[in-house]
Amino acid sequence: IVQAHLSTTSIVAVDAEYQNETIYLVQLFAGNVIYLFDFYVDHSDRLELIQCLRYLMQNINITKVFHDSRQDVFQLNKLGIDNIASLVDTQVLYQMNQELKKSQEKRIGLGPLLRMYGYDHKLKEQVHREMEEGKIDWSKRPLDERLTKYAAEDVSYLIQLYQKLEEERQQLTQEIYKAYSTSLTKTKDLTIQKQTYLEI
Repeated sequence: IVQAHLSTTSIVAVDAEYQNETIYLVQLFAGNVIYLFDFYVDHSDRLELIQCLRYLMQNINITKVFHDSRQDVFQLNKLGIDNIASLVDTQVLYQMNQELKKSQEKRIGLGPLLRMYGYDHKLKEQVHREMEEGKIDWSKRPLDERLTKYAAEDVSYLIQLYQKLEEERQQLTQEIYKAYSTSLTKTKDLTIQKQTYLEI
């Protein structure tokens, strides 16, 4: 059922929760539905989850939105979910926009980036701090309701964030192209004026 629904979407937000090099949760947001894939399950269920995710990740027609995808992709690869197609990364897109703005700030966490664009991930900073302090245990079942909400919110706004960043990138690119075209036209006009003066 999940795979059938995911196959009808064109874009999906993806995140993963892992601890001590073990992946415990993969979160997906597609078509206003949030899926939490619990990898702390027995072998047969785990294989079924991997098969479903591999189909999704390798489908070139579905855009996968991550934030700072490096570790998530590494953890997915360890599960045998490789060759991820049509991946976009909001961290990379943010860096591209900063380059276009000639800004020195290049890297940013998901929480601050969400706030920058008007989204509120209420638990992000608190849970992230607790994870750094070793107070969070992703292996504990049943999973704490607060951690379930945290995991869900990690993907809830990613698609909208990506769309805003992409719109901004296109606008910045157009502005730069327009400025370049204007500069080129002025240079061309000056060259023509210089040639006319020399001919006179």
